[in-house]
Amino acid sequence: MLNRKLAAIAVATGIMFATTGCSYMVPITSMQAYTPGDGTSTDFGDIAARNIFILVTPSSQYALFGSFINTGNSASSFAIELAGQNYSLNLQPGEKLDFGFNGKNALPLSAMTDGAGSLADVKFSNGATTVEETIPVLDSTFAQYAPLVNSLGIIAPTEAPTEAPK
Repeated sequence: MLNRKLAAIAVATGIMFATTGCSYMVPITSMQAYTPGDGTSTDFGDIAARNIFILVTPSSQYALFGSFINTGNSASSFAIELAGQNYSLNLQPGEKLDFGFNGKNALPLSAMTDGAGSLADVKFSNGATTVEETIPVLDSTFAQYAPLVNSLGIIAPTEAPTEAPK
């Protein structure tokens, strides 16, 4: 009788280990936070940068896409340094600034030379906080970017951020 009980326990334990697989000892990857987009996301000071990437047209026009959000309780200025260009921007508390989304124009980049598929170095600064990231340079190879790439040649200029003095 005791042998049957031990055998049943051994079988139940074997089934438990077999059905749990690797998740019994390894954390489940789908429970980890990640950026749900092709761009780069980062936080620097009170500013949150979300889904930041560069698109390039076949005629070598480059533009920055993404969103910046002021998560602080006061107005905040921040800087973007990319391909030798410096931009200074200001956001009110809770304000979101979109480039290339929600009816807003992308930020044109005149000094870019990196081709599609490369990574561009960018520096974000907010007060004493500086973060260096790499952001992808994409083109219209993927169908979801074709409308954005095609819009770069026809968008009307809007008030662009001021380029910081060098």
